[in-house]
Amino acid sequence: MTVTRQNRILFPGILLGLTWIIVNWSTLVGMINVWMNSNTYTYGFLIAPISLYLIWEKKHLLKSTIGSSFWLPVIGLFCAQTLWLVGRLAGINLIEQLAIFVSINAIVWFVLGWNYYRLILFPMMYLIFCVPMGAELVPQLQQITADLCVFLLNVFGVPVYRDGLYLFIPNGIFEVAEACAGIRFLIASVALGTMFAYMFYQSWWKRSLFFVVCIIVPILANGFRAFGIVYLGYVSDMTVAVGADHLVYGWGFFMLVIVILFFIGQLWQDKFEPDVLAPQLNDIASPINKTTMLKVGIILGLLILPTIFISYLSQSHQSTNERLPYSLLSQRFESVETLRWQPHFPNAHSTFMGKMHWHNISVQVYIADYRFDADESELIQTDNRTFNIDTYSYNAPSLIDFNDSGEKVELSELISINANNLNKVGWYQVGNKRFVSSSDVKLEQLKDKLLGGQGAGRYIAIAFPLNSLSHDEIGQLVAELEGVLTSVADAHGIE
Repeated sequence: MTVTRQNRILFPGILLGLTWIIVNWSTLVGMINVWMNSNTYTYGFLIAPISLYLIWEKKHLLKSTIGSSFWLPVIGLFCAQTLWLVGRLAGINLIEQLAIFVSINAIVWFVLGWNYYRLILFPMMYLIFCVPMGAELVPQLQQITADLCVFLLNVFGVPVYRDGLYLFIPNGIFEVAEACAGIRFLIASVALGTMFAYMFYQSWWKRSLFFVVCIIVPILANGFRAFGIVYLGYVSDMTVAVGADHLVYGWGFFMLVIVILFFIGQLWQDKFEPDVLAPQLNDIASPINKTTMLKVGIILGLLILPTIFISYLSQSHQSTNERLPYSLLSQRFESVETLRWQPHFPNAHSTFMGKMHWHNISVQVYIADYRFDADESELIQTDNRTFNIDTYSYNAPSLIDFNDSGEKVELSELISINANNLNKVGWYQVGNKRFVSSSDVKLEQLKDKLLGGQGAGRYIAIAFPLNSLSHDEIGQLVAELEGVLTSVADAHGIE
């Protein structure tokens, strides 16, 4: 049977598209849930419609193209599926979501061929903004915002004292909280700026320059916004720009910056030439033969096999609710109901909070235990916090390596508005290994799962009065606490 190109791509396009949706359904639902539940990523609902519209504008070129690529899309899909498998086993949603972005591009490339795919390359690449990412930049953005704000306050002669993320002026106190980091505005401006650069510029240097500007300007603007809020509070004796109204002033300022940025960018827009089709690209008839079906089968296999492997592992790794018998820990530590600096690990299988006197110092302990790693219970995930961000901020942490073992702990200073500052030492534990990096934890959990384990782990933190213990004493305290945990686990046959 011989058919036109439009009909020839219809069958594999629908088959592979539906298969892609089915095997990636849980990843897609997770991504959509983030759009729905986070104001930072609400714009995600707009990205796919924008991409589809930009693709639709090229529809008249489809019948004038001919596919010629197979192995390059297959290589791309293989890499994407490997990435997805790693992300799923390690429980890293960002990797899973980036993987399905790569895989849909590989499938479209295969179905349509390079000649057409290159014409819709930008709309397909623009889909990357569907992936919720950037939240990991919040701590750095908070520090940059605080630095810029303090610098500008000094320039304008406003007395300011900075303690971590708290800014003290004579008539009030401000905190550069996570909501003040400007991540929403940064991501939104980059997404809008990228589309603007594509629509108004043809030269790559102009597109690249405007993209960089759309990163730098929001960061600087957020520093000016924070300064404006503090300055208004200073000159108005804390009657203006405090509470919820400073968010209104902030967004108004940001919208003004966006309008000015795009207006200036439009002054240098390029004149676009209409698309001209190459003469060798003709609407041709081509057969649906065994070779074509074999290629489709290879793509289907690459899509389905990782899901089958994950299903096999899920059946062979039976989750257990076995956990440390914390009642025995209470014999060594006095249990408490809450801690003022208490970390936030809402989906831990069990937690323990206690205190004890150690070398005449009051030491508080927090343990969040995860008996297995799963979508609903992950030791490393975005919502987890290693201290209470509502009552404390922190200075840049340092790492302590006891006896050059390579297994470090993180020492940080928790800063409270009432000067009840603490030192906190925290670390993750997977098996008998100690980690401070979340990526190292995920890698160790991945290795454990591939070797037949379940990615069990825990977060441990101790807090004590500021500068009350030396590094050597901290090492002794950490060793003692880990020794107690190991003894309890060994006595009950728990890893």
